[in-house]
Parts: sequence; C-alpha cells; structure tokens
Amino acid sequence: KKGKAKNSDLPSGALKQGQWRTTFLPSLMYWVGNSDYGWSIPENELENTLEYIFNAVYGGSRGPSDFSPDGFAFHLVCQRIHEWHAAFGSTAVSILMAFFASTPEYKTQEAREEYAEDQLQDCRFVYEDPENEDQPGAFLSEYILHIFTSHLSAVSGKVRVDELVEFEKPGYLTALALAAAAVSAQI
Repeated sequence: KKGKAKNSDLPSGALKQGQWRTTFLPSLMYWVGNSDYGWSIPENELENTLEYIFNAVYGGSRGPSDFSPDGFAFHLVCQRIHEWHAAFGSTAVSILMAFFASTPEYKTQEAREEYAEDQLQDCRFVYEDPENEDQPGAFLSEYILHIFTSHLSAVSGKVRVDELVEFEKPGYLTALALAAAAVSAQI
C-alpha cells in the first residue's frame, strides 16, 4: 500500500456534520478504554467494533470492506488510537512537570529522585492516601485523576453501542491501567 491514510479515505459520509471527530472517535476511544486490549487490539476485533460503532453513529449498515484491516480507513483509525495512547504519557509528563515546578521542596534533581522512589514503592502514586490501610483510595491520586480526566475529555460525545455493551464488567479498567502505567513510566 502506498501513500498516507487521510480523512478522505474514510467510508462515505463519515465526515458529515463533524460526527467522525465529535461522536465516532469518542465512541471508539470509550470502547478501547473499557476493552481487554490496552495496547494491542486484534485486527478482526477492531474491524467488527468499527462496524458496530459506525452503524450506531451514522445509522444503517454498509458493506463489510469499509474498515478492512488492509485499508486506509483502518490504518487511520489505528493512528487515532495511537494518538489516544500517547496522550496518557504526555499528560503524565505535563502533570509531573507542573507539580515539580510548583512545589519548592522538589526544585533539586536529588529531591525529585527521592520523591520518585517513594512514589514508586508499592505503587503509592496510584492511591489518594497510601498511608490509610483500610481505604487508601485506589486510582484516586491526583496524578491518576488528572490523566483520567484527559481520557474523559477524549470520550466526551460517545454514543451507546448496544453490540459492545458488556454487562457485569466494570467500566474504565483499561483507561485507568493506562493512566497508572503512564504515571509509573514518567515518575
């Protein structure tokens, strides 16, 4: 395949009224953030998911080849998922830099290293109150919440896709795990 995937490679009507950006992509990122596939999504699973989301957003059904894994539209979607993944890391870097810049006690590299060692011990950075053994508040630390907020912004505008609803499965596990991984990698 030659060339670069671009919006004009999307299925017919995908860009109408801005729904690709405001509804389709948020619905897709919501699914990825709740799926069992944090980093690597099987092509057939993604292809089926794209069809379900497209039909929920735009109505009706289309031919099966619009999101074929060897097509440009599929690769464009993969690029958008990659950008969504990257946002976790860049948000973690920004939050940590702002924290260090606004906290006088962490102005030196040595102080920052000590802080990082402390936070990485027993994954303290994940908890709102790591000293509280009864209710430490898993995934409620400021780092996690700030990064998770960027995910919530990315999924704003999503629609319900009945074929993708998994009852009994708690929401946002993958997105929270990616937020924790981003903080861990940046601290």
